[in-house]
Order: sequence, then C-alpha cells, then structure tokens
Amino acid sequence: MRHIARFVLCISAALGLGACATSITVQVTKPPNMDTSGIKRIAVMPFSTTGYTMLDRQVVQELTSAVTETVLQTGHFTLIDAADVARRQSMRENLVTYVDGILTGEITSLRVNDSSRLQESKNKDEKPTIVWTREVSLDFVYRVSRIRDNSIIAQARKSVWATSTSYDTKDHLEVPFVMAQRLIRSQLSNLARDIAPWTVQERRVLVQETSKDKALKQRMKDAERLVKERSYRPALNAFSAIYAETGSFAAGYNTAIMTEIVDSLPEAITLMGRLANATSNSRAASELARMQRTLAETETVAAKFTEPSGTVDSAIKQASKEILVRLPAGSKVSLLNVSSVDAGLMDYVIAELSTAFINAQGISLIDRQNRDLLEAEQRFQLSGAVDDESAVSIGHLLGVDTLVMCSIAGSGSLRRLVVQMLSVETGELVWQVSQEI
Repeated sequence: MRHIARFVLCISAALGLGACATSITVQVTKPPNMDTSGIKRIAVMPFSTTGYTMLDRQVVQELTSAVTETVLQTGHFTLIDAADVARRQSMRENLVTYVDGILTGEITSLRVNDSSRLQESKNKDEKPTIVWTREVSLDFVYRVSRIRDNSIIAQARKSVWATSTSYDTKDHLEVPFVMAQRLIRSQLSNLARDIAPWTVQERRVLVQETSKDKALKQRMKDAERLVKERSYRPALNAFSAIYAETGSFAAGYNTAIMTEIVDSLPEAITLMGRLANATSNSRAASELARMQRTLAETETVAAKFTEPSGTVDSAIKQASKEILVRLPAGSKVSLLNVSSVDAGLMDYVIAELSTAFINAQGISLIDRQNRDLLEAEQRFQLSGAVDDESAVSIGHLLGVDTLVMCSIAGSGSLRRLVVQMLSVETGELVWQVSQEI
C-alpha cells in the first residue's frame, strides 16, 4: 500500500539555498513532545500558586486561562469543564467515562524587582539621568495525567523573564501584570507542541547540476523550471529519465526529493538510500537520515494521534467489529454485564456495544431492561464467576442464540476489557478478546 506522508505543498516553489537552488516548501506534521496518545477529552484544572498578593492571583488566573485557550486552539482535544471534573473528583466518581486526561500545574516563583542607577550625560553641563529597570521573572510547571491509570505522562518546567526600562521616572515602567502576560504568551507555542501534533514548514532543496556537459545542464534546468511552475509530476519524470540515462548525482537526488513530494516517502527513502550507497555522498546520506526521521514522525502521528489507540473507545470499537463479523444474519443477541468492578465504566461499554448492535442490520438485541437479564447479571456479578452452563440456561430463558459477556479484568495500567461470545445452541465459547483500556 502506498504510504502518503502527511504534508501539504505550499502554493509556490521558492528560491532557496544558494543563488539559484530551487526549493519547495512543505508543511509537515510532527508528534507532540509528550505522549498524549489516547487522550481526546481533557480538562485544564486551575493552576495553583504559593503567592498571596493580588499580582499572584491575577497571574495564576491568566496562566490558567491562557493554557485553556491554547489547548482548545490545538483543535486536537475536546475540552471538559474543570469545575465538573473537580466536583466528580470530590464525590469520588469514576472519571474514565467522562475525561481521558487532566492538565494541571502551578506557579513556583513570581518575582518583581525594581532597581535604578545613575547614567552620566555625555554633556558635562547636564545632570545625570536616573535609569529605572523592572525585571519580572516567572517560573511555572505543567503536567498531563492519564485518567485510566492515574499516571503522569510528562511534565515541563518553564523559567522566563522580561525587563522594562524607563528614564527619569519609575511611573513609566511597564505594569508587572502586563509583563507577566507577555511571558506567559511567549510559552504557549511550546505548550501546544508538548501536548498535540503540530505542523512546521520545511524546505526540500533540489541539487543543481555541476557537470560541464551543456546538454545535461540544459535538461536539468528544464526539469527545475517544471518545479517552479508547480508541474511536479512532469518534473519527477524528467529527473528520473535524466538519472536513468546519465547517472547524474543531482538528477538522482532530485528524483528522490520529488518522489517524496509526489508519490511516497518510503519509496523516496529507497531511492535516496541507493544513491547514498552508490556515491558515498554526505549530502545524500544526510537527506536520507532526514527522510527516515520524517517517516518515523509521520507514522507516529498516524498510529497514535489519528486513530484511537489504547483507549476504552478503541477497545469497544474493535470488539464490536469482531463480533459483528462473526454473527450470522438474523442473530438474536443479549449483552451480559458480568463484571462487578468499575460499574460506571461497564455501563458505558455496554451502552456503546448496544448502539453498535442496534445500528447493525439483521441483528436483534434484547432489551436491556429485561428483568431476567438484569437478575442474571446481578447473580454473576455477586458470584464473581460465570460458568458456561449457567450462561447457556440464561440464553435459553432470554430466547437468544448468542450471548456476549463483558467484564473488566485487572486494575490500573493493567486493566483490560474482556469480551466473550457464547453460542447458546452449542454451549461453546466461539470467540474471545482481551484489550487494554
């Protein structure tokens, strides 16, 4: 399957390194510095501070607000109300079905230092000038925690400072809160890159032909002109033909670059690798390493931040997909909650699986309010075990041909969703899956 790198071509080719080196600007998506995979719903809790002044209170509120705004602007998360999370925490509710991660932090130091000095005038007849300086320094830390196992994914510490200068009067110095605001805003791009995939513009610079062969140089110029005209496919074909006929390093290098842009990054890596091995050219080796890093980053974003991975929702999605593939048309199914732990999470799992079955054609799902079903679930949950014979008898009582039994095993980071499918007719366990949640 062709692998398409996650970048977008900009509108025009630009003149890049060197006097006439042609380059193409691309936009590349990179993974965040923190492994926030699996976190889509996040709450930004109010930051704390050890200070008690009005400035401390203003700055910590500004920091919380700015961080919340930045998280929202990444477009990667659904922002969950922090006050509701705090209320649920105080009531010791299970937060797994409500939020995936929490961002917390605190100001560890906020200092304002005003000083003055005399500055002698160049004109001896003039009095010395008083130079006032205000320095505001801010140290803070933020961290992201994963709810399902209460683990801290990572944390970052920031230490920044700013100065303001005024002559003759202290009143013209910048207000400390405004300076602190500027310091906070200066760190927001770092925060966005820490927690969510981010994009950066990079240039892919083509190599110019150094041969004295005029015909070859003209063909290379013609191919470069196609690049500047944004005719990337014809340019690729032209460079490829030149390389095949002449073995020109520049043509081979540019063929690999244009292959990355037009077709496939893995294919481009293969081409650049062959060129680097054949020529031992350091530029080709360096570009090969860059391509390999780009591919690794692209695959990380695709695997961890594009598709659900290692979450409750992805486990449910996979389980429902596997079950529906195995169920014959016209099946009558009952979902059986046999887990006595984490009742809130199991209710969510059952509700999501029920929705998947209801939306599937040719599948009849027994009503979750059925009295016999609820009594059976209570017996199983109290006993802590399910035997096939009892399950089969429940299936007959409910008038179904398939029982799907759901439970949660383990705890913390070892917790798993276990889903089993039992044939009521044969009494056999026909399928089982255990996935991390």
